[in-house]
Amino acid sequence: MVQKFLNAFYLAIKDRKNQDWESTLNSAELENPWFTQYNIESCLNQWEISLQHKNVEEFIAKYNWSKLPNANKTLGLIMAGNLPAVGMHDLLMGLCSGFTVNCKLSSNDKKIIPLWVSKASEFEPGIATKVNWVEKLDAIDYLVVTGNNTTANTFNQYFKNTKRIIRQNRNSLAVITGQETETELTSLGADIFSYFGLGCRNVTHILVPQDYNFKQMIESWHPFTDCINHNKYANNYTYHKALLLMNLDPHIDFGFGMLHESAQLYSPVSIIHYSFYQTESQIEEYITANKEQIQCIVGKNYLPFGSAQKTMLWDFADGINTLEHWLAE
Repeated sequence: MVQKFLNAFYLAIKDRKNQDWESTLNSAELENPWFTQYNIESCLNQWEISLQHKNVEEFIAKYNWSKLPNANKTLGLIMAGNLPAVGMHDLLMGLCSGFTVNCKLSSNDKKIIPLWVSKASEFEPGIATKVNWVEKLDAIDYLVVTGNNTTANTFNQYFKNTKRIIRQNRNSLAVITGQETETELTSLGADIFSYFGLGCRNVTHILVPQDYNFKQMIESWHPFTDCINHNKYANNYTYHKALLLMNLDPHIDFGFGMLHESAQLYSPVSIIHYSFYQTESQIEEYITANKEQIQCIVGKNYLPFGSAQKTMLWDFADGINTLEHWLAE
């Protein structure tokens, strides 16, 4: 059944060159201008890769599917809307675990996931009976919330008697040695600027060697200059540039973004924070100090540059393998 479900979602997304998909994706962008057609296609293209037969087989081989202990249980999902279809992984893992999945969609992403589920149900009708769209989560056995630090306490209180995973703010880190090639630095640009930097897997902070020269790095990011032509991104750039200038805060302005020296992992849209290190131990100290806020790390000794947003079925948010946990319930 697991393979049938995943194959149905693959066939649905592979067969998306039709009027239903086109009108829905156009509508998604109208409702949320961050969801450009390019960004939506980038997301769906990666899902198509992840759901290819060889990758599904590799994923299935990792687990014991002899029993599905959650076949009579309900999973509640409160989905995020920062990236297109960002809640799909939780939904698929819930289905694979046997749950009936009740989904509360984000107001920023109400179109793509329901259409995808509907189209997958045409290939595997059993999916339609296992997924519900709800406004309120009642009578659930397990909850996954993808939110932020502000809402986490509220959800923990409201669902205090429910087994749950409450995800909070996370961002990603790049570690630079100074020996990177131009190709690697361009790939780092993809980790930073893809989806306008709105994802938890987008790099928002760069660790660089002391006295690092940013010239080659900035020049290698030329393929991403089109970000500044997006109205919402440009507004962020203008706003944060004005703040830095008014506060006489030193920064490097490269025309479609700014590098700003700061120890903070998180940086707002259009700004990339950086800090210097002198020893390997300082790298480890930064990672240890921020481990609860780091989603992933790219660099020569970490994930390859350019791979931060190229996730597969076996990549779980916050390092929490929900599937492994649910299959052992």
